[in-house]
Amino acid sequence: MRPSVTKTSFTLLILAFLPVSATAEATEPLPGLFLTWQRDPTTTMTVQWLEEADAPPGPAHIRYWEKEDMETEQSEPTDVSAIRGWPGMFLHRAELTGLVSAAAYRFRAGEHWREFGFRTMPADLREPLRIGIGGDNYNEHIEWMERVNRAAMYHRPDFIVWGGDLAYANARPDRVNRWLEWFGTIQSSLTDADGFILPVVVAIGNHEVLAGYHYGHLGYEETDDWRMRLAPFFYQLFAFPGQPGYNVLDFGNYLSLVILDSDHSNPTDGAQVPWLDRVLRERRHVPHVFPVYHFPGYPGVAGAGAYGEFEAERVRRHWSPLFEQHGVQVAFEHHGHVYKRTVPIREGRYHPAGVVYIGDGAWGVTVNRAADPDTRWYLERTAAERHAVIATLHGTHRHFLVVDEHGEVIDEFPAAGVRGPAR
Repeated sequence: MRPSVTKTSFTLLILAFLPVSATAEATEPLPGLFLTWQRDPTTTMTVQWLEEADAPPGPAHIRYWEKEDMETEQSEPTDVSAIRGWPGMFLHRAELTGLVSAAAYRFRAGEHWREFGFRTMPADLREPLRIGIGGDNYNEHIEWMERVNRAAMYHRPDFIVWGGDLAYANARPDRVNRWLEWFGTIQSSLTDADGFILPVVVAIGNHEVLAGYHYGHLGYEETDDWRMRLAPFFYQLFAFPGQPGYNVLDFGNYLSLVILDSDHSNPTDGAQVPWLDRVLRERRHVPHVFPVYHFPGYPGVAGAGAYGEFEAERVRRHWSPLFEQHGVQVAFEHHGHVYKRTVPIREGRYHPAGVVYIGDGAWGVTVNRAADPDTRWYLERTAAERHAVIATLHGTHRHFLVVDEHGEVIDEFPAAGVRGPAR
């Protein structure tokens, strides 16, 4: 009787007869592979990766096609740039445009043998859209970040948003290998079994900047040159938000991510204020508008001075009134290494039609002690846990689920749930 050959064993048999280099390359990660957007995510995708070389490499090509139709294959050359401060490292980047919304694509990067995939975002919210949101990724153990990545992936988010303090490289050339670890864990744990990689949108935090904040630098000016000097790797590695360090990403006409810089490479009270006023005013018709930034105006970390910190006061003074004026309902802030959710706040007090602030940046880092909600008027819920926020948008409705690194639920609230009780 002839032994049966399962699909798995057949695959292994085929792999056994492949050249060793091809087999290894199929499973090796592609250094620095990262997907994000610069424009409308319903019809575009930006693909980039790193290449280490002794001499400047020429442009590579991204070959991409709709998942079920390789006859539609197209090719886009990459822009190639040397990473200043990182000798021998080059960045390949290509923006793919004119894509079909809510479609699955496969792609190959350069001469890399392995196929990956991505999905464009839907043109509307007739079906639910899920977003993983958090910040403060990796300060001690990359395994912590990976654990929360996997907990978030269980809920099948469509993309990820991280509000700063990414690799804790502190803009230092002697810490650039942390970026390779950071990119590597995205590829290893934010990629599904079919090779589809989640795109990521980032904001800047103090650990992307020399000395953390712009005001620590004598002679600072709000210029591209100064921002590049303060955060050279952030501005070279991330196409979005790009210069000047704050930007807005519009998903069709249903979602706007307003990415801000909380005193890191730009002053909170500088040119961002009139820009933010205009951006929010122009998006009053958009049902979901989420400001995302690093330093919290309403901190959830324990400590008597947290609420009164310089940067927190500036967020409340310069940005919160604009959030309130233009109908923002939820803002995401980070930095504190705890979980927090506030009551709805307007004009510095509880108000049922106010803004709920969600944070506080504990995706993959050492957690701090969380403040007791009974001791701070503005706190509704806190937890000293690494976590991910899963936001689900469906039509004009939204729902938030917060899970810890083990997948346990630590908070959950629907759109109506952000209207907390008065204190």
